[in-house]
Amino acid sequence: MMELHLTVLFFAAAADASGLRSRPVRLQKGATVADVLSFVRAEYPALGSQRLLTAVNEEYAPSDRLLVEGDEIALFTAVSGG
Repeated sequence: MMELHLTVLFFAAAADASGLRSRPVRLQKGATVADVLSFVRAEYPALGSQRLLTAVNEEYAPSDRLLVEGDEIALFTAVSGG
């Protein structure tokens, strides 16, 4: 099966929890945003408790969004205020 070469970008608390700003990721063709979330949570357990929002190529994306070669997936935490 073919692989996708993706870039995951980490922002705010997601960057703090992972210790990274970005990293390349390879997943199987047909991967979704949910697959990226599973991968990064397995690699960086500190992200497991975070409620992560996702964007693909600078547009908010749902977890069932299919990814294609070269996509950039941004991960950031939800911000709440009061």
